[in-house]
Amino acid sequence: EDLSAIQLVLNDTSVKYNSCAQLRETLEQEASESEFEKNRLLSMCELHDELLNRYESLSKGDVPPVNVSARTEFQVEKKMVSSKSKMDKISNIITGLALKYDQYENIFDRMNLLASADIIKYDP
Repeated sequence: EDLSAIQLVLNDTSVKYNSCAQLRETLEQEASESEFEKNRLLSMCELHDELLNRYESLSKGDVPPVNVSARTEFQVEKKMVSSKSKMDKISNIITGLALKYDQYENIFDRMNLLASADIIKYDP
C-alpha cells in the first residue's frame, strides 16, 4: 500500500516535471524569437537614423553635390539588380534548407527575414 502511494506520487511528480520542462522549452523559444526581433528592429532603427542624418546633412548643404552621369546611374542600378538577384538566390537556398531540415525551420525563417530585408546599409 505504501509502495502504491509512493508510485502515484512519483507518477504525478514526473508528469508535472515533464509539463514544466515542455513549458520551459516553449518559453525559451519565445524569448529567443523576441530577442532576435528586438535586435533586428534595433538594427533597422540604426539604419534609419543613419539615413536621416545623411538627409539632414544634405539638406543643410554640408555635403558637396555629386555630379552623376547617366553611365554612373546605370552602373549603380546594375549593381542593385545584381545584389537583389544574389539576395533572392540566398533566400531560395535558405528556404530549401528550411524544407529539408524542418526541425530548424524557425532559425531558417529568421535568416530568410534578414536576407529579404529591403534596407541595404551603404558604407562608402
